[in-house]
Amino acid sequence: MGVITCLSALRAERRLTQADLAALAKVSRQTINSIETGRFEPSLSLALTLARLFERPVEQLFALPGDNPAWSQAASGRAKPPIASPRQAPPLATG
Repeated sequence: MGVITCLSALRAERRLTQADLAALAKVSRQTINSIETGRFEPSLSLALTLARLFERPVEQLFALPGDNPAWSQAASGRAKPPIASPRQAPPLATG
């Protein structure tokens, strides 16, 4: 079925590279890239780890295609995403 994600946008908001996020999540950079491009669906434990790192519910990072989350609408140009400057973005939880 596939999942959609806003992981790339969240990562960019916090000025993290794929390698930075991969190190925090204890996975490879290629895994993060594959999740962001839709070639790989994360395991439940990885999805929960990423949600914890971004301090958000997992539903705010991943959705099923028919769910039409707000961040998906923003990506398609139908709505504007909230913009947080790097100073306003909450720090990633590391432990």
